[in-house]
Amino acid sequence: MLNRVGRRAIVLNVPITYPPEEVQGVMVSGVFVPHPAGESVIHPRQRFSELSELLGECTLDLLYTQAWADQDFEGILQEATLTVEGWTRASLHFMSEPGWDLCVVVFTETDRIQHRFWQWLSPEEGSHLSRENGNSRGRREKLLDFYTNLDAHLGKMIAQAGEETYIFILSDHGFGGSKVRRKFYINSWLSSLGLFYPRHQPFRSLIRRIIQKFHPIRPFPDKNESSRQQPGITSRLDMDWERSKVCYIGVESMGLYILREPFGPVGAEEYEPLRKFLKRELLALTDPASRQRLVGNVFKREELYWGECLQEAPDLLFTLRGNQHGVSKSWKRKSRLFRDTRERGEGSHRPEGIMMMKGPGIKENTRLEEAQIIDIAPTLLYVLGVEIPGDMDGKVLLEAFQERHRANHPVRYAESSPKGESTGSMEGESVYSEEELETIQKRLMDLGYL
Repeated sequence: MLNRVGRRAIVLNVPITYPPEEVQGVMVSGVFVPHPAGESVIHPRQRFSELSELLGECTLDLLYTQAWADQDFEGILQEATLTVEGWTRASLHFMSEPGWDLCVVVFTETDRIQHRFWQWLSPEEGSHLSRENGNSRGRREKLLDFYTNLDAHLGKMIAQAGEETYIFILSDHGFGGSKVRRKFYINSWLSSLGLFYPRHQPFRSLIRRIIQKFHPIRPFPDKNESSRQQPGITSRLDMDWERSKVCYIGVESMGLYILREPFGPVGAEEYEPLRKFLKRELLALTDPASRQRLVGNVFKREELYWGECLQEAPDLLFTLRGNQHGVSKSWKRKSRLFRDTRERGEGSHRPEGIMMMKGPGIKENTRLEEAQIIDIAPTLLYVLGVEIPGDMDGKVLLEAFQERHRANHPVRYAESSPKGESTGSMEGESVYSEEELETIQKRLMDLGYL
């Protein structure tokens, strides 16, 4: 979009942007990229050696480090610090070049640290560790030092950008503790309702297409790989396609897919009655141990999403009450829908992120009550003085700007987004080798996405 209006961008480490687009400026792809990284991760490619020198010894993602695999506290912190320093050097270097209009940098290290070490960051949720491990306070202090160091690096970038530059600091989600004490086996529950039937042959085609619509990553292993994964539905994803009507595949959307014709047995006349039945049953779900309801809300996909890709979303999405329960896609015996569990005190995502803005015409000490993540893109275009496509989701966060600024800078809209604007890979076109796909799948599983 910025290419179209002749704007120059610096885009560094934005997740799932591989291969990089041919922007005017420089773009380095982020999670997930081939490892070890080669010149294919950057546009233009001839700047790869320059990028390598700037990043130094850091790895593009902590998930690829031996320290992460070994769950080495000190090693992970050291790698995270090196990576923050590397991306800061790269950012300052590219920002020193004249003529750029937008610089976007993503630090994924905060996400990784909170996933792995939340119990040390949250004194309340990690209080039991004080009794089990005498160095819990020391670990918390080291983690807070990491965040202080990251803030200092952000300060360098903000200082180089200058006072007249708009600064947006944001996250796409928040974090909280994972206090999971009970696991709910949802495919077993569906089986008890006569809606899910396991079978000892891999089912992949529909779910592969569902996920590859979003990004060409092979989500599930082939037959000869399944022995390396955990047993049960989690690894082999066995299902009788002729009889199964509903399945849960375990992504963070907490969604149920109804297997409609021609991929499954559910016809058009049965679809809506089945959704109503599932919603009613989900809301009535009770854990026999606590006698408390499990599900907080259930939504039809059209209540949350819209647009031409609506059909790719789960047919029903739900939220859990509190954080005492986890949902597993593994299949267990019908009589064991719930089981006790003792998970590590890791962090898990929360829907509420952060958004901070600074720059000419922006109000001070103002809280934005109704901001959503989809409002960021139109707001960025607004401060860049670029027309906003009429079909773009979200709105300009005008309440963040002073009245005089709004009067002097009205929002300008274009009719619609030009078709075929993205230069990314075509749908279904794999840009990874088989080995790279296996590695990416493992990383996704480590973070709980598969």
